[in-house]
Amino acid sequence: MAAQADRVRYREPGAIFATTAAHYVRYRHVHPRVLLDYIADLALGCGDTRPVMDLGCGPGSIALHLAERGIDVVAVDPNAEMLAAGIRLAMERGATSILWCAADSTRLADLPPVRGVTIGDAFHYMDRDQTLADLDSIVEPGGFVALVVSHAIGTPKPWWETVLDRVRDRYLGAHRHAGAGVLFQYLIEDHEAVLRRSAFAQVRALRTDYRLDLTLDELIGVQYTYAFSSRAVLGERRESYEQELRAALSAAEPSGRFAATLQAQLIIGERP
Repeated sequence: MAAQADRVRYREPGAIFATTAAHYVRYRHVHPRVLLDYIADLALGCGDTRPVMDLGCGPGSIALHLAERGIDVVAVDPNAEMLAAGIRLAMERGATSILWCAADSTRLADLPPVRGVTIGDAFHYMDRDQTLADLDSIVEPGGFVALVVSHAIGTPKPWWETVLDRVRDRYLGAHRHAGAGVLFQYLIEDHEAVLRRSAFAQVRALRTDYRLDLTLDELIGVQYTYAFSSRAVLGERRESYEQELRAALSAAEPSGRFAATLQAQLIIGERP
């Protein structure tokens, strides 16, 4: 079983990303298309017409991509602002095959059977062992769990993260938060190790490079998409925090352009 430190439980999952939805839609980088296409092809090829669940969907970037590939989707998130943003995006893009559900990873038994599940940059906020055990009861035979990770473990972060961390540590503390007033629960094991002891123990992983090229304003905007530096967390300190970030980043890169090549990862678990 998982070490006790890895049994992640947050009392109010819907509050973790409070106040981030608008910035998330505007500033967050969408997962590399090649990884989303791989998931879509996997879903289309598994011989099942049931929907795919996007668990912890946020504003639905994965759900929308799958829907536009002709796949029915159940998009699940505990944050009402995220779901509302996703519904608006779906209407704008004419994506009508998404069922939006207000729920979290502890309430999976209430959800319909699916052919597969995607979790994009959200698995670390869940009790991973329990979530996979519960998914085993609703993922149909031949189905899958696909974890999309924007920053593959062990690969370099953007160079400007060291600049940001100096300001973050002063304002937010060395131990980051998961929403206002809640400390983030750090993990010991990586996602792949947890998958390998679950029912979805046949694992394969893919990595791909992608390019970030941000203006100073865009990089500042991204900061408000994180659970540890959201407007809800910063409160009255937000303006001074932003001013210090701008000053530090401008000193590090006077051009105001921030570019880096990063590596994303897709980890797929299937039943042996």
